[in-house]
Amino acid sequence: MKKLTSIVLLILTVFILSACDPTTDQASLNTNITQYVPVEHIELILSQQEACVRDQITVTVNITPANATNQAFTLSLSTNTMVNFSRTNQLILSVIDDDPSGEIGETIVTVTSSDNTSVTDTQGVYVHPTGSSACPSS
Repeated sequence: MKKLTSIVLLILTVFILSACDPTTDQASLNTNITQYVPVEHIELILSQQEACVRDQITVTVNITPANATNQAFTLSLSTNTMVNFSRTNQLILSVIDDDPSGEIGETIVTVTSSDNTSVTDTQGVYVHPTGSSACPSS
């Protein structure tokens, strides 16, 4: 009877110790979880806010936190008759025309996070009329 009890205890001990093994497949599956980091703030920076026809304005978009999971964004213009976007290895606003009224024209640039559309920033671009003192003739 003592032998049978000893064998049962030995089997139970082996079973319990193998169940507590930290190197099982189930434990390693949990190490590959990626944490989602939301965009909290987006900032639109223009190299200049006043411009003349043929000027180019460098556009920079900063997203925080820097490790946000989805850093995509959308840029939009209130009007594209005076300013348009071009993209090479950096984002550029090109001033293509002035306001036909001869007054200073304004275009509002808006950046919106694709991760959270309520996270936005806006900046104005003021286009001086051709021939004004702010725009030397070329």
